[in-house]
Amino acid sequence: MQICQRHWNMIRTEIEKHGLTEFVSKSGEEAMERSPALTDPTTGIPDPLMLVTIMLTERAVMAGGSSMLMPKEDGTERCPCCEALAHTEGDRKEVEVFWTEGPVLGVVDYFVELGIIPAPPAEQH
Repeated sequence: MQICQRHWNMIRTEIEKHGLTEFVSKSGEEAMERSPALTDPTTGIPDPLMLVTIMLTERAVMAGGSSMLMPKEDGTERCPCCEALAHTEGDRKEVEVFWTEGPVLGVVDYFVELGIIPAPPAEQH
């Protein structure tokens, strides 16, 4: 599974909008060094992009089953957001927000809970 560039950009925009950019790893190597914080925040501050990726993977598997982890018939990776939209009959924008902004808001809540950031004003969240 791989988040497509369009949805990756939307997620990064949401991370920036919510003031989490400073917590994003600067490289893949740094992200791997920080990975213990994903399950044990006493070891450091978890990378918000990695947290969002984990949340999206879980959502995708819960919604579409383990086949979501397999490549499509043409060999390309599945974007969980695109897959959700492909199976949407209602408001596509609402579904796209659920899959892109929703996990970022989950990270905001988690970072507030950990005391990493202050709670955002009510109208911003």
